Amino acid sequence: MFVNLEPLVGTVLGVMILHERLGPFTWVGGGSSWGPRR
Repeated sequence: MFVNLEPLVGTVLGVMILHERLGPFTWVGGGSSWGPRR
């Protein structure tokens, strides 16, 4: 069950680091690109 945890944890840590470095601009860009609103 713990075989696929390493890539998942790596991805989560990478995303968290990116959010901390880029700041709220990441949320704005992510909301506009991933969300249904344009």
